[in-house]
Amino acid sequence: MNKLICTVSMILAIFTSVFAAEINVDNSTIASAMSSATDGDVLLLAGGTYSSGVDFQNGKVLTLKSAGTGTVTLTMQITPSGFSATNCGLIFDGLNIVRDNQYFIYGDVADVKIIKFINDTIYNVNRCLLRTGNAGYTIDAIEIENTIIRDCGVNGYNLFYPKHIVKSFSVKNSTIYNYTGGESLFYPNASDTNNDFTFTFESNTVYKFGKDATRAICNTRTSYSTASVYTFKNNIISEPGVSELPNIIVATGGTLTAEKNLIVNYGTYVMTDAVSSTIDDNTLAGLGISSIGFEDPANGDFSILSTSPVATASTTGKIIGDPRWLKGFYTGLENGTVNIDNTKPVNVYSIEGRLIKQNVLRSEIMNELENGIYIINREKIVINRAR
Repeated sequence: MNKLICTVSMILAIFTSVFAAEINVDNSTIASAMSSATDGDVLLLAGGTYSSGVDFQNGKVLTLKSAGTGTVTLTMQITPSGFSATNCGLIFDGLNIVRDNQYFIYGDVADVKIIKFINDTIYNVNRCLLRTGNAGYTIDAIEIENTIIRDCGVNGYNLFYPKHIVKSFSVKNSTIYNYTGGESLFYPNASDTNNDFTFTFESNTVYKFGKDATRAICNTRTSYSTASVYTFKNNIISEPGVSELPNIIVATGGTLTAEKNLIVNYGTYVMTDAVSSTIDDNTLAGLGISSIGFEDPANGDFSILSTSPVATASTTGKIIGDPRWLKGFYTGLENGTVNIDNTKPVNVYSIEGRLIKQNVLRSEIMNELENGIYIINREKIVINRAR
């Protein structure tokens, strides 16, 4: 019977994925489109500013994705109520999230499968990107990927502050900076010591994060199981938000793996009674450098030259930190060809993270782009043709 249930579940999952629809929406249709969409659907948002219309939908995981027709900016607070939505989720893809206020998601939602931010730029969220106020529910996964989070937390609190029990939290290929008034990145506001939590933090750049020494990137304290697993790999974590040094993690029990991170003028790993702890990090001295070499961090440019030891210091011999900051160069040749692979479809982003072109061949767009700085295939490309 268990095998039959598993097989049926797999078939249903495949069926949902295959038959998921892409639905074009704008300001006037987004609310009704979310209500009528089915689980797995992708809502393609036309360029513009959206101040309402987004909420969790019962039994549905929905993706809100830029249609590529202009910048999409969400300014609303998502406020689920009455726990009417369960087994649900939201994925934000290629969007700007700009609150200029306290919270982005704050309300009463029941069990959540996933909340994901991918290819986004998030700024001016003054308190929490996610806050939930009632215990007794779960979030299976919170994921952040290829996203820039900047200038948040000016009124304190933690960026993720859930009373839901979170099973997994992952941040990859992202940049978080100027969180000077904020507290911790992840701070559970309810406890379940039977929850075997997984925290993964890989290939991220963190700069000026956390307001004092009681804070941490991951701050689970005694909230979750001592069998939890914490992984930090290939990150650059540099400079506190203020003079005191926040920690990287504060947890009790659990297994810690820290590999090839570069920690500069920041706190450390605070693991009380860890089941196991393996730390094999980079240092400035070990890399033979006196500073990280960010190009202009005060203005949000964390570029690393390809000739820097930082560019090959990861567990795989590649750049540590958010890979978007690897600085490469493109030059047009007389016959119109270029010195990089033209055959692979790519997404093209501005240096601020705004999607410019989606799923296009390099050969179709490289000679069309104006001089400037772009992110293409996770590499920073500087186009500087002679005029």
